[in-house]
Amino acid sequence: MDLAYPNPGEVAPQLIAALVDTLHESDGSSLQYTPYGGATIPRRHVAHGLRRSHGVKVRVDDVVLTPGAMSALTLTLAAALERGGEVVIVTPCWLDTPLYVTRQGGTPVLVPTRSDGHLDLAAIDAALGSNTKAVVISQPANPTGVLYGTLELEGLAQMLSAHPSRPVLVSDECHRDFVFGEPFVSPLSGHSRTAVVYSFGKRLLAQGQRLGYVAFHPSMEGWSERVRQLARACGHATPTALMQRALPRLMRIPADTAALAARRRRAVRRLGALGLSPVGRHTMFVYGRVPEPWDDFTFCELAASSGVLVMPSSLFHAPGGFRVTVTADDSSLDEGLDALASLSFEEAA
Repeated sequence: MDLAYPNPGEVAPQLIAALVDTLHESDGSSLQYTPYGGATIPRRHVAHGLRRSHGVKVRVDDVVLTPGAMSALTLTLAAALERGGEVVIVTPCWLDTPLYVTRQGGTPVLVPTRSDGHLDLAAIDAALGSNTKAVVISQPANPTGVLYGTLELEGLAQMLSAHPSRPVLVSDECHRDFVFGEPFVSPLSGHSRTAVVYSFGKRLLAQGQRLGYVAFHPSMEGWSERVRQLARACGHATPTALMQRALPRLMRIPADTAALAARRRRAVRRLGALGLSPVGRHTMFVYGRVPEPWDDFTFCELAASSGVLVMPSSLFHAPGGFRVTVTADDSSLDEGLDALASLSFEEAA
């Protein structure tokens, strides 16, 4: 049972219908090359959506469409690091974020969250230097599932605004559609030097179709144009013409939050009963703590030998935990949780 990677166990019928309808109405011109950064009409739909959801007057030229969120994050960091510098990354984090920084010639500076998974503002402040070009967070956090609150985001914004290096705040919001029972708050709404990274693939559980974007606060003049230039210079293609043309339809498909929320509650309950201390309330993942004296790799290797794959938190640059995805179908999730329940703690110790 693969509970490590968030591949979908089922495909939404609305997604298939949207793509089929788009193909049926398409002539040859609609499947030709598109501009770097995406065509105007789908970018306009994204900008209007962000105006409604984030309360910021995002313009069409503030949006750059990319083949997935990883490309959006890579290009944004490349733009920030054109003359080198440091990037502060709040950990646990998406496992490849430090790799993107290093690949662009920058230096990643990893700053752990507090023990409850929330931002350690004092530690972030101490990590900021004269050459800090960006600060990267995920909201809600992947892998922990913690949703940062208004006050801590306001504190972060005030800190960054006052700092002489004026770093860009990169908010990875790939999982904002999977926030359960709390209002979602984006730093874009309160900080004028914010770039939002997003993935439609996550929302639709169709990650392999590679459709995402980066959207810059309207005050960040020139950033979107530079990212489009870098897309060409670095060889980053745009999303496929089909996905761009389908985007208005895709935006009308709601995220399947009910099924994921139910699976998440079940996983939290089962892992809690095993003493694995799940934290966070959001995203399509559940993050647990590995019991002492185990390390996370030993735990995950033993789980694999019992027939279930989960991810060690060291991959997210924070040892001592593990991540379970709840995108698998119900039977696979239950079998995977049963396999975790069968582990012998004494055996690994």
